[in-house]
Amino acid sequence: MRVLRPARTAGGAAVLLAAVLGAGCARPAVQGTVRIAHEADALSLDPLTVAEAATHSILSNLYEGLVAFDGEMRLVPALAVQWNSLDEHTWQIELRPGVRFHDGHELNADDVKYTLDRARSDPESGVRGHLATLSSVQILSPARLRLVTSRPDPLLMNRLTYVHIVHAPDQASGPGTPVGTGPYRFVGWQPGRQLDLVAFPDYWGGAPPIPRATFVPVAEGYDSVRVLREGQVDVLRYLPENLAAELRDGDVRVEERAGLTSYYLWLRSTAAPGARNPFSDRRVRQAVSLALDRPRIVQSLGGRGTPAVQLVQQGVFGHVTGLAPLAHDPERARALLREAGYADGFEITLVHRAQASQTLVARLVRDQLGLVGIRVGLEAPDWPDVIQQIRRGGLPFFLLGWRFENGDAASFLHDCLMTRDPARGAGSYNPGYSNPRLDRLIEDNAQMFGETGRLAQYGELMKLVLDEMPMVPLYHRANLFGVSNRVEWHPRLDGKLLAAEMKLR
Repeated sequence: MRVLRPARTAGGAAVLLAAVLGAGCARPAVQGTVRIAHEADALSLDPLTVAEAATHSILSNLYEGLVAFDGEMRLVPALAVQWNSLDEHTWQIELRPGVRFHDGHELNADDVKYTLDRARSDPESGVRGHLATLSSVQILSPARLRLVTSRPDPLLMNRLTYVHIVHAPDQASGPGTPVGTGPYRFVGWQPGRQLDLVAFPDYWGGAPPIPRATFVPVAEGYDSVRVLREGQVDVLRYLPENLAAELRDGDVRVEERAGLTSYYLWLRSTAAPGARNPFSDRRVRQAVSLALDRPRIVQSLGGRGTPAVQLVQQGVFGHVTGLAPLAHDPERARALLREAGYADGFEITLVHRAQASQTLVARLVRDQLGLVGIRVGLEAPDWPDVIQQIRRGGLPFFLLGWRFENGDAASFLHDCLMTRDPARGAGSYNPGYSNPRLDRLIEDNAQMFGETGRLAQYGELMKLVLDEMPMVPLYHRANLFGVSNRVEWHPRLDGKLLAAEMKLR
């Protein structure tokens, strides 16, 4: 029997980046309250329906998983105190004793089984992909469960960090009431404006130091800087790169940390019925990559980031040393377009976030592709609608980021590059690409126990991806946070804003 307590190198869950919604109505700071601004409101208070970054960050104050990542991406116990791999298909989970939900109900194995069964079977589940290998959940006692997988899955526990445990329905406090086990409990929610929480005095980890926490959406741009400088919010996630210099003095400061977010151009490369799809030709996809001047893109963002040299950044498990960097060669791009039958180029619409830095990047992409004959129009629709279209596979060309929240590429590959298969939860964000060889490599890699073998196979896998170019890497973002000097806090590597990790001066 192996007792596994993996650190940063296992697992590959990630969460899809949110876009900007309208600014909330921020109020001046209140004694004993920390006001935390995300780039978007929570899309839902049901933690099982949405796998989106701002929502996951916000709801992580209310709910918890069986395991969690600390601020340095080390896997640590949460609602489970121990997890044992009995064999390659079986995990045994020991629950933490004495954990209570916010309504007083004591956590037990029924709650965990209900959560996992619903998360993997509900058609509306946003976290199904994390549990694609889970075949059964068996209750051994009120505090012990056994998880059985359909195939070897050494990364299961890491993906479980993104599945928040909820009440079994016959024990819930009432419909529509968000009740978790986290350090803060629900008070009220005005969608699009603010979510109010208070410290949970019976939290198993001890009551958090700040009595109240309010979460507001603040659109990125000058308004976000203004509300921070005026003291209307205390912590601002993802400060725009071009505005960071405005917060170098006064009562606020900038906290910077290398992030886990990479940005890509996502391409639908399957043939379109009754119409020619340029992206179905590998040469066109390669031409798109060759047309891009990635250092210039990063420079436009104030140098806050790193030009992509392959699919995932250094520091993410799956980055392969020794690969040739992504080239910028417009002449070669034009030649490939001619070979593919697009000597006069073609027209395409790029969908992006209505947010300052992403608008800037989208315009640069448009201009750089225009130099090789690809005429790009830009659209920035309401982002919740865009997320739904992406999940349905309805967008042919878009700019989007992916956060490697546990430092591994596995779930990114499973969710974004495997052939779309809703029944198995594969390819949930794949806009339209299918390669049986790549599918096999991704599946084989995810079933390997041992880092050496996985990393060796990643070499073959990443070379294939760079040759096929089903999505085009752009840059890796550094995270900037605006923070009031009344708050003591150090950013996490995953970018989550957890009120329980903050203190007021």
